[in-house]
This record gives sequence, structure tokens and C-alpha cells, in this order.
Amino acid sequence: MLKANFSKTPDYYHPDLFISKRSISAEVPYALIIRGENVMKKDQFDAETLKHIRSRLDTVYAIAKKNYNDNPELMDTIENLTQIALMYTNLKLQEVNNREESASPQGYILSKLSNSYSRMTEYEKQKVKDFPEWKL
Repeated sequence: MLKANFSKTPDYYHPDLFISKRSISAEVPYALIIRGENVMKKDQFDAETLKHIRSRLDTVYAIAKKNYNDNPELMDTIENLTQIALMYTNLKLQEVNNREESASPQGYILSKLSNSYSRMTEYEKQKVKDFPEWKL
């Protein structure tokens, strides 16, 4: 295992997190060191981190739901993108735990993404129409 040298402060430093600029190999240009242990392995996710990510995504989703009336299109887009990220996180968590429980995750992600994509492209078109014409 690669041990971190905390005497030199790298660009990315936190007491429990260290990203080394030294290359471990051609395939791994950076080393991710947590509490002195190299965690850049083939499986780059662990169950605890995925649960933390899922918790944060749940919070973002709840805030978007709670504030839906402030800006419905934006909050709906945030909800859908959060649901996509949650599905992906759940899939990775199942993969890490050697379980497969989600039925048709691809269809679910595509449906949520198409809704967000439609809303954002319509928003972009609206912004172009609202832009005032230049007069010289």
C-alpha cells in the first residue's frame, strides 16, 4: 500500500484526504490517499461512501420538492436529475454489495433524463427569444 507523506502540503489536502500528484502507474495518474491508505483500486466505490452520496442526493431532492412552487420548471429538472443520480448510486451500491435488485434502470434513467432535457432545451429557446435585438 502507498503511504501518504503529509509533511509536504499538496494542492488537494484535508486531514483525512490526500491526492498525490505522483503517478502510481500509467493507468493511475493520481493516487487517492485516505487516512494514509491508497484507495484507488479497481473498485473505486465503497458502500459507506455510496450511502453518504445517496443521503446528500436525498437532501437535494427533498429541498427541490419542498420549493417546487418557487420555480416549477427548475425544481422539476433538479428532481429528475437527482433521481437519475440516486438510481445510479443505488446501482453502484448493489454492485459493491454483489446484489442486483433494480428492474430496468436504463429505462428509468432515460425517462427522467428526457424530461430534464426537454425542460432545459425549452428554457434555452425561451432565453434566446427574450434576448433584446441590438440597435446601432
